[in-house]
Amino acid sequence: DFGSRYQTAFSDSLLPSARAISLNCERNYNQIFVALQKEILDIKSIALTIDHWTHDATKTKYLGLCMHYIKDKKMICRVISTEEVDNKQADTTIIQFDEIMSQFDLNIKEKAIVSDNARDLSAAFRQYPKIKCAAHNINLVLSHSLDLKELKNIAMLHDIGKLIIRCKKLVQYCKQSGINKM
Repeated sequence: DFGSRYQTAFSDSLLPSARAISLNCERNYNQIFVALQKEILDIKSIALTIDHWTHDATKTKYLGLCMHYIKDKKMICRVISTEEVDNKQADTTIIQFDEIMSQFDLNIKEKAIVSDNARDLSAAFRQYPKIKCAAHNINLVLSHSLDLKELKNIAMLHDIGKLIIRCKKLVQYCKQSGINKM
């Protein structure tokens, strides 16, 4: 038991100071950042997933950026930035994106941007090859298809059933073929 062993203890002697925590976080960040820079030196192509969201409680807006690439026949995904933003406008987004990417000094010719269907993101990344986020699109399909207000007739239910069966077969195929291990 700590209390019986040390009698009196003060929190400043038990807990690290805010400065020590801050320095430790910064040191860890720098080590991880340097390791990531080395890891991506020989990468030929990447996909960058970008998204905006707003925190429900604080109404703070954020921009998140993830890097996806293949190294040694393994898919690698790295969150490279989560930053607070003032707005979600296209011109602001592309400036922040360029600032984040400049930190990595990437010389990659093949880049693709993956995002949801938001107009601001589509406008910001017109000059890049764009891939619509499949998970977002599936979520939209399911949200609309399971909304009773939108299910106005039985024919629509039949189409939804066929879609679910096709999705199930696709998932089974991916699992059995080993494609999900690439």
